[in-house]
Amino acid sequence: MKKVLILLILSQIIASEFCEHNYECKSLHNCVDGECMHKDLFPIAGSEFIGTFINIIISALSTSAGLGGGPLNTIVGQLLFNYDLTHAIPLSQVVIFGGTLMSVCLKLNDRHPTIKSRPLTDYELISYLIVPLLAGTSVGVFLHLIFPEWLIIVTIIIVKIYISILATQKWWLAYKKENLEKVKSEASAMNEILKPLMEEDTNQIIEIKEREPRMKISYSSIGIVGIVYVIVVLGSFIRGGKGMNSIVGITQCDIWYWIYTGFYFFLLVAISWLCGKLLVDRTQRRIENGYDFDLGDPKWNSQLAIKIGLITAFAGLLAGSLGIGGGMIMNPFMISIGIRPEVSTSCSNFMILFSASISVLQYTIGGMIELDYGLWLLGASLIGAILGYYVLRALLRKVKRPSMIVLLIAFLTTASLIGIASTGIFTIIEEQYFGFSSLC
Repeated sequence: MKKVLILLILSQIIASEFCEHNYECKSLHNCVDGECMHKDLFPIAGSEFIGTFINIIISALSTSAGLGGGPLNTIVGQLLFNYDLTHAIPLSQVVIFGGTLMSVCLKLNDRHPTIKSRPLTDYELISYLIVPLLAGTSVGVFLHLIFPEWLIIVTIIIVKIYISILATQKWWLAYKKENLEKVKSEASAMNEILKPLMEEDTNQIIEIKEREPRMKISYSSIGIVGIVYVIVVLGSFIRGGKGMNSIVGITQCDIWYWIYTGFYFFLLVAISWLCGKLLVDRTQRRIENGYDFDLGDPKWNSQLAIKIGLITAFAGLLAGSLGIGGGMIMNPFMISIGIRPEVSTSCSNFMILFSASISVLQYTIGGMIELDYGLWLLGASLIGAILGYYVLRALLRKVKRPSMIVLLIAFLTTASLIGIASTGIFTIIEEQYFGFSSLC
């Protein structure tokens, strides 16, 4: 990856040294003071209109499925906005940030599909999963710097093939289960029709059942997520990276860099252990008090917390080492352990917002995002998320099939697989160095 980026940057520098007229620059670039620079947003080119429309569609589909959509957005940025990879990736993060922000805001008042006293987003689950995910990602980032380009691309393809197959299998199982429940529901409805009607009493009972109970939100879990967010933001500024220097002068690979990295990692492990313990203790108290668990709720104990924590850390390791979004791994994983698709999608969007906001902040400070294009694509992503939210909600209410979300995950994973495979094979063929790189 680093060699490809270097070649792209050098090609632009060489072209800019001999620039005298606009026609000497590539499409959507102008000659400014002897350098080929990307044009301003206005006037908008035809390809950029198409790219904006596609970004709206990607944002709508990705937020509906609880996926970031990073690979697809990056490809659009390269092909239709004609940005190089180093600028297409930050703009992709802007689209992800805007889409997930709007999705999280729209779902703040949404309730759990079966237990109406609970919010749709499981903040307790997020407060536990987010920490091992970040710990695994912090290790994966180092592996990403070492791994050769061909190994990263091949591993991404293998992982996405597995996720596509897993999502398709989960969709088929959920689809068959929904068909069975639909048959039972129709039979029950027929029995109700044949019963004598009780006009006044029945109406009163129905009215009582339709009253939604007060939503109970775990503010302690939200507080934990907020504390972790502050730690991660401060940590990223202290350590530096992604075009941003350390605010305390730490240089990569010096002794203080490794001391701080080790401290940061073990701090995340300690917080993860504490969150897991709180979750297990809370579950035990609920069992003793006869709490009404949903079928999709994990009944946490020490063994389950350790197992899921380690798997989540491994998911973060894959995300960090392969350079793909955590949502592409975490949402299928949450569905695979029995979390309802509506809940897992909402939780996944929240976690994606967590990481994307940090990336956008770092890229902005590092000067990697052009303000006009950033705001334009941010607006497009907001529109896409709104469309995705209301369209998907209308469809789910009409067909009553949450398995549609799982099918959408399988579709987007397969689409990104095709895009990465088609561009990655060309990169592997052009790659001249197949060994591992030095971390420093």
